[in-house]
Amino acid sequence: MRPMKLGIDTYSYHLAIGCYEYHPRKRMTWDEFMSTSKSLGVEGVMIVEFSEEEKKSNEFIRSIRTKADELHLYIETGTDGTDVKRLSRDLRFSQSIGSKIMRITVEFDRYSRNFTVEEQLKAAVLRLREVTPLAEKLDIKLAIENHQDLKSSELVSLLHQVDSDHLGICYDTGNSLAVLEDPIYTAQELAPYSFTTHFKDCCFAMSPYGTNVTHTGLGRGLLPLAQIVDILKQKAHDPNINIEVVSQPAFTEEETLVREHRTVEESAKYARESLGI
Repeated sequence: MRPMKLGIDTYSYHLAIGCYEYHPRKRMTWDEFMSTSKSLGVEGVMIVEFSEEEKKSNEFIRSIRTKADELHLYIETGTDGTDVKRLSRDLRFSQSIGSKIMRITVEFDRYSRNFTVEEQLKAAVLRLREVTPLAEKLDIKLAIENHQDLKSSELVSLLHQVDSDHLGICYDTGNSLAVLEDPIYTAQELAPYSFTTHFKDCCFAMSPYGTNVTHTGLGRGLLPLAQIVDILKQKAHDPNINIEVVSQPAFTEEETLVREHRTVEESAKYARESLGI
């Protein structure tokens, strides 16, 4: 058993990286992301947003692996969906870059009018049964994120049906609020299966359309993070704690990027000093 390690997920810097809806004039490079993470005293990173072109470049793969080794950082990777061809390709990429854990999601629509929950879960089980032998061969663990869609009981049932010690959970501390689960209940249910985490804090904000779940820096929201850490220590097998704090754009780009970095910096400090990670 090793102690839990602290890392940073790239979504914490999604504004600086410019990999989603926000595009800064000069985006943060992967080298800069890893160097910045190291400067905050963490031990690893989770990078989900590698482009398809980057995944195909041997030169790029060598450069990322060299940088991670130079900084003594673990790397975890990720992809979306359960398409067997894509998962197989990304498993091989993960092995080439030195990742031992690959976070995935399940294609799932709880409110679909075309497919029932049971039908969607059955389809996911069949696809995951097909791809887990490759994960076992490459010795990479697939970690399904509770991604604001599946309930804990549904995820656990899926794991039992696939029945592979290389399939588990990427436990997100806040996402199950979207399916109206108590965060302590979610932690207790998913911790025994958790290979890694997205560690965030949340609060609630009123809007003209109802109540929104809003991200905050660690320690600034309502989640019982200290209790969750205790549950992970008791029930999980020392998963990495990857900080995923999501900032909103400010009025100017300079203010946006400064605020985002400050939120990550303060969250890393909180995880170390207040949560003992």
